[in-house]
Amino acid sequence: MRGEEVVIGSFSVSVKFLLDGSGPLWLSAVYGPNNPSIRKEFWVELLDLFGLTYPSWCVGGDFNVIRRRSEKLGGSGVTSSMRDFDGFIRECELHDPPLRNASFTCLQEVLPRWTSDHWPIVLDTNPFKWGPTPFRFKNMRLQHHSFKESFSSWWREFEGNGWEGDKFMRKLQFVKAKLKDWNKNTFGMLKERKKTILDEIANIDAIEQEGTLSLDLAAQRVIRKGELEELILREEIHWKPSR
Repeated sequence: MRGEEVVIGSFSVSVKFLLDGSGPLWLSAVYGPNNPSIRKEFWVELLDLFGLTYPSWCVGGDFNVIRRRSEKLGGSGVTSSMRDFDGFIRECELHDPPLRNASFTCLQEVLPRWTSDHWPIVLDTNPFKWGPTPFRFKNMRLQHHSFKESFSSWWREFEGNGWEGDKFMRKLQFVKAKLKDWNKNTFGMLKERKKTILDEIANIDAIEQEGTLSLDLAAQRVIRKGELEELILREEIHWKPSR
């Protein structure tokens, strides 16, 4: 898949991708206006995009409007903006996938809100796994004080018989298995800590959706997000492939 064309509007950015073996796919990210007086221009722009991108179009973002009253806590009656939004979806024959993990977010699945007030989303169009991922060596390992000594020990430890080429390949497999165990024992705590923080943030977000978020929980979320930013920065610095 490769990008071929970019269209920038007043409320959207759209990219055309060419897919191998099929037609083009357009992806659009939108941000709707808060001012009702210019919201009609927003719908006109999206309808123009629909004509440009037909028949394969995926559009998402912050529309700054809801479609149904159930999508908002304490929602009142149906507004003209809600009717316009629903009309846009119906006219363009868009599909609104079912939700997972959140009550007030469209598309497939929401991710934890790490640093923003918005919910990140993930749209998985191809859930199939096409075999094992390739082996990658990370600079993070070289920076650990015990890695070089451990690697030398693993390399000397293997003993095998037979053709040299076959023996060399089996030695690489042996060292790879040792490296996998060492990596899990050495850096596993970092991953576990990150997972724990993400779970805590997700739990606090779920409580907030129910409208019962206390000041203490809000303060805890700020602290957890700070810890998460630090962990992400460490990963960004260390987990870069060697050249």
